[in-house]
Amino acid sequence: MTVKPWKTLSSQLLVDDRWMRLRADVCERDDGMIIEPFYVQESRDWVCVFPVTQSGDVVLVTEYRHAVGKVVTGLCGGVVDDEAPLEAAKRELLEETGYGEGEWTALGALYSNWGTLGNRIHYFLATDLRFISDQNLDDTEEIDVVTKPLAEVRKPGALEQSFHVACLHLALAHLDSGKS
Repeated sequence: MTVKPWKTLSSQLLVDDRWMRLRADVCERDDGMIIEPFYVQESRDWVCVFPVTQSGDVVLVTEYRHAVGKVVTGLCGGVVDDEAPLEAAKRELLEETGYGEGEWTALGALYSNWGTLGNRIHYFLATDLRFISDQNLDDTEEIDVVTKPLAEVRKPGALEQSFHVACLHLALAHLDSGKS
C-alpha cells in the first residue's frame, strides 16, 4: 500500500477571527473512503524562545492558561505577525519579559500538531541577554517574569508544554555541543 494525499471535496469555514480560523473539510482518500468532517485549525506560525541571561539563568514567564485552568510557568513565545520569525521572537521576548539584545541562534522549525494544524513553531536560543525595558503586554496578558538556573530548568518535568520541551531539548543540544 502506498499512502497518498487526500482530495478535499469541499471546505466550510466555521470560525474566522483574529485568533484562529477553523474549517470543516470533506475529504476523499485514494481508496474512495469519504472522511467528513475533518476539522483543520488554521493558524499563523509561532515562535518559542529559550532565553538565557548574561549570568546563565533562564528567563521564564508565569501566566494563567485558560484551556487548562492553571497558572503555569514556561518559555516565552507567540505568533509570527508580518515579520520574519527571528524578529517575532525578539519582539515577543522583549514585550513579555523586558529582556533583549544578546546572541540569537535559530534552532529550526517543527509542525505544532500536524494532525489538525498546519502551522510551524520556529525555535530560538537567545544567550547573553540583559534586562533592557519594562514589559509591554497586550491587554489580555498578565505575565510574571521569573529567572531560574539552567540546571533547574533542564530537570524532567520543569516544563509542561510540549513545544517548550522541544525548545528545551533543541537548546540543550546546542549548548551542550559547545556551539554557543
